[in-house]
Amino acid sequence: MTAGLVELIGLLEGLASEARIRGSEWENPTIDRYLEALAAWLTDHEGFYQNWDRPIPDDPWIIMADAVRAATMYE
Repeated sequence: MTAGLVELIGLLEGLASEARIRGSEWENPTIDRYLEALAAWLTDHEGFYQNWDRPIPDDPWIIMADAVRAATMYE
């Protein structure tokens, strides 16, 4: 198991707990809005890394972790 996958699994577990407590406060609190934001962020992920002056990670699991996190608030 790669470090990126371990990070993603931990993030998913943490976001599940957060969603139970304050998910209604997320920008995208419903599954349809969250999935739309996830797809949109993945489509534009190169721009995200450029805007933050970060290299695009080599490990696709890191990109997915960033996407899962960002989809809670991405418009």
